[in-house]
Amino acid sequence: MNVLQNLINRDLIITDCKIKDKKDVISKISEISFSKGYIRNKQFFLKEILDRENEISTEISQGIGMPHIKSDNITKNFMAIIISKKGINYGGFHHKVNIMFCVGVNKDNKAYLNIIAKIARFLSKENVKKSLLNADVPDDVIKLITDFEKVEINIDKIKKQKYLATIIINNVDNFDKVMELSIEIGLKNPTIIDSIYGIRKMFFNIPFLSSFLLSGNKNTSSKILVGVTEDKEYARILAGNLKNEGIDLEKEGQGIILLQKLEDMIGGNDEVIDI
Repeated sequence: MNVLQNLINRDLIITDCKIKDKKDVISKISEISFSKGYIRNKQFFLKEILDRENEISTEISQGIGMPHIKSDNITKNFMAIIISKKGINYGGFHHKVNIMFCVGVNKDNKAYLNIIAKIARFLSKENVKKSLLNADVPDDVIKLITDFEKVEINIDKIKKQKYLATIIINNVDNFDKVMELSIEIGLKNPTIIDSIYGIRKMFFNIPFLSSFLLSGNKNTSSKILVGVTEDKEYARILAGNLKNEGIDLEKEGQGIILLQKLEDMIGGNDEVIDI
C-alpha cells in the first residue's frame, strides 16, 4: 500500500534547507501547509507541535527528527520533508538533525500509527539516509520513497515471519519514551503489562517467560511492553534508538528486549492509540 506516496507534495519537500532552528523550520512548514489547505490555523498548528516537542524530543535516531501531530486542526493528512546538510538545531540527544519528516494527521484518522511506523522503517536504512542527504531536488526524494514502497509491496506478497517482541524496562520513568520509540519503529499490537499481579501470574504460568522471573522480582516497578513485529532486526534497531536517547539496555539493571519467532497468530487488528 502506497502510504507515503499518498502523502507526497513537492511543495512540502525542501532539499537544501538554510533554516537552522527547529521552531523556525516548523513555522515554515505551518505556513506552506496552511497555504496548501492542509491545516485550518497555522498558529494553532505551530503551538500544538511545539508543545509536544517540549514534552519529549522526536529525534528518532542520530541526525533524524520526526515531529508529528494528530489534531482536529489538520484538514488533510500531510508529510513535510526537510533536508539540511549543515544541520538544524533540534534540541534532542544529539542536538542537531539533518533530516526532518514532519507529519500531520487528522484526529479521526486511523492510519496515524501506520504512517509513523512506515516512515521510521524508511529512515532506518543507512542507504536511504545517505541518498536523502545527497538529494538535489524534490523528485530525488519522491523516487526514494516510491522505490521503497514498491519493495515493501513485493515483500508483502510473501508470507512474512512474525516475531514476538517482549520489552522489560526496570526504570519506569523511561517507559513512555521506550513505548513511543517501540511503536514508531514498527511494533504492532502493543500491550502493556504493569500490574505486579499480572507480571507474577504471567511468569509462573507461561514457561517461555520464566527466564524473566529474576528480572521481574528484582524490581517490582518494572513495566513490560509486548507486541508483534515482522522485522528480525527489530531488537537491535530498537536498542540502538534507545541508546541514542540515553537508555542503554546493555548497562546492568536497565532492562531487556527479547525477540522470538511466532509459529502462529490469530487476531491482531491494532486499536487506534495516541503516542
